[in-house]
Amino acid sequence: MEKSVKHLFKATMKKLSQEWVKYQKRRIYKQMVSGVKLNKLSKEEKEEIRSYYEEHLGNAVNPRWHQYYYSINGCFTPKYVPLGLYYADILPLMNDRSVTKAYADKNFTERLFPDVLQPKSIVKNINGFYYEGMKVISEERALNICSNLSDAIIKQAVESAQGKSVIRFSSVQGKTDSDNCSVKELFKKYKKNFIVQQAVIQHPELSRLNPTSLNTVRLTTFRRENEVVVLTSLLRMGRKGSKVDNVSVGGVFCEIENSGKLKSPAYGINPTGVYEENDFGLKYDGVVVPLFQQIVDEAKSMHMTLPYTRIIGWDFTVNDNNEVVLIELNLHSPGVYQLIGPALGNYTDEILEMVRQSKK
Repeated sequence: MEKSVKHLFKATMKKLSQEWVKYQKRRIYKQMVSGVKLNKLSKEEKEEIRSYYEEHLGNAVNPRWHQYYYSINGCFTPKYVPLGLYYADILPLMNDRSVTKAYADKNFTERLFPDVLQPKSIVKNINGFYYEGMKVISEERALNICSNLSDAIIKQAVESAQGKSVIRFSSVQGKTDSDNCSVKELFKKYKKNFIVQQAVIQHPELSRLNPTSLNTVRLTTFRRENEVVVLTSLLRMGRKGSKVDNVSVGGVFCEIENSGKLKSPAYGINPTGVYEENDFGLKYDGVVVPLFQQIVDEAKSMHMTLPYTRIIGWDFTVNDNNEVVLIELNLHSPGVYQLIGPALGNYTDEILEMVRQSKK
């Protein structure tokens, strides 16, 4: 009887959690479609979506996300994945959050991958405690270390749907150039669980795309039985004058082909836009991402060491010394950039079948 009650409680909580995630994604949908002219799906297209999902998932889905992506990029496919399904059903099945929460803490990425080049850490805040490297220090010491920095970034270390954006800043005598606030005020914005790192000077080819932001390769990889494959690959870039490449604050993204070349156009979602060239007149099509194959190889190799996470979003860049740099890995929210194609790529059928089997 007790086991039955516990099982019922667990199943109920899981269902409530899934419904809450789906509710949040419906809210995001309403925000994203605001100002977008949505083209109607034909009867045949709706039937193709229904048929595809009933075959591979076991039930139909609301085609509104298909309509949204199709209206912007002009590419129809039934394989677009609704965000509610992705975050409420697919990711929880693929990534064991009871284990990956620790993996996701950016303060520990150096310990996960000690032999992989990463940005130099300056100060870490872990659960409210300050560290220099792995040495415990006082807040006063942390503030002093960060009082005169020529080029640094601060970001949350623990993934959160309500997370703050990355901020790139410099400081002189404890005063930063970020909204003219002090280092102490900047720390207070993040409260706890954040990291301050030395900014990476990027490769000249990446700098051409936007010199003021660190432009990063986002690879999403999937762990199959005995191999790791790439689901999607894209380059995220800031707009003119922006210090960050975040899509949520106006950045754009462009698909990377297997050859390492960008495939035009680039897309933005805040605001929504389609771009053939950057703000300096450089056409995206054909621009080569340096060391792209090495980036892919490193992501696959690292993913094989994390057996509890089957879908990971990796952020890399290439520095001015022509070296691949791991910026971070995203486990709870790898990101969905379906304007360049389905989030699950060539493995959509396979992953949907896994979700279907898990519900039996």
